[in-house]
Amino acid sequence: MKTSILVTALAIGGLFTACHKTSFVEQNDAGAYGSTGKLFGAIDGEATDTICIPINEMGDTTYRGFQGGFYPNGATTPQGQYAADLDSINKTIWGLDTAGNRKNKAGTIVIGGVGVCLSGAPVNGLRRRKRNPLTIQNINFVNFEYGGATFQYIADPNSIYWDHVALKMPSQNTTYKQVQMLWMTSDDSTSITDFPARPLLSKENIKAAVRTLKIKFPNLKIIYFVGRPYTYNLSDTAGTGKIMNSRSKNPAPYHQGWAEKWVLEDQINGDPGLAYKGPNAVAPILTWGAYEWTQGKLPNADGFTWYPSDTRDGLHPTDAGKDKIAQYFWNFLTTDPYTTQWYLK
Repeated sequence: MKTSILVTALAIGGLFTACHKTSFVEQNDAGAYGSTGKLFGAIDGEATDTICIPINEMGDTTYRGFQGGFYPNGATTPQGQYAADLDSINKTIWGLDTAGNRKNKAGTIVIGGVGVCLSGAPVNGLRRRKRNPLTIQNINFVNFEYGGATFQYIADPNSIYWDHVALKMPSQNTTYKQVQMLWMTSDDSTSITDFPARPLLSKENIKAAVRTLKIKFPNLKIIYFVGRPYTYNLSDTAGTGKIMNSRSKNPAPYHQGWAEKWVLEDQINGDPGLAYKGPNAVAPILTWGAYEWTQGKLPNADGFTWYPSDTRDGLHPTDAGKDKIAQYFWNFLTTDPYTTQWYLK
């Protein structure tokens, strides 16, 4: 990997707002992507590594000189000691009572979303799928979303985000000590949008966020990265006059996946600030869940598609879009070789 870029300034922008108040900024054609603004495949005279490709589909190609793959050395699946640790940790997922004591089937397995409103998108759909006879029944899907909850807010244990979580906890029928797994969907409130500066900045904020999550949820064992979906520039049908902000318009969602990839690689490579085992553990183990980024309308390697009609404004999902994300995550839970150890009967 290239030498890390020293980010000397952080411009914290925007207020901590509810989802429906998200500000919006003009972007190019919905079929375009990458800083060149060219359509997919339109690479006349253009280096192929400026084309955005799902990170786990890159093979031997690079993006602006950086190697793809979910894991180090371009791997798309867990490898080595990390894979063994991921396997052993998944074997320790069991039902807990409200005090965090092991109760197996008499307890509850809690998994849920943290971050911006997209993190809560699949929860209701996952709850409906709980009735599937193939899956465990003592599971609780929880929702700790809050519009504008950036990585910086998650990292700050005294921020308004954690006030919100405290207020929401009773309605989720869980306790801090019961939560064992989370998926996280968020971004940075920053004016920096360049690559690799933006994802390198996000990487450090994600590290801080996962350490705080481990403190808040002491029995937290796993955090799943899911990336962010492609965003579309749709007309303002509500007449609000708002356009998508620079933190959410393309290629920001794609770059966010790179930040998560690099955090995960740092953990695998032994970053003490991300240690997940031993007496100096400060974080849960990090891994990939259902990666949601696609090349616009093109399906990704898992067959996931994301259309303008799946959103109400190009960014926030419709009810049908939320259910599509729920089905996609459910497919992951029921087919991943690690999650199936505890999710299937």
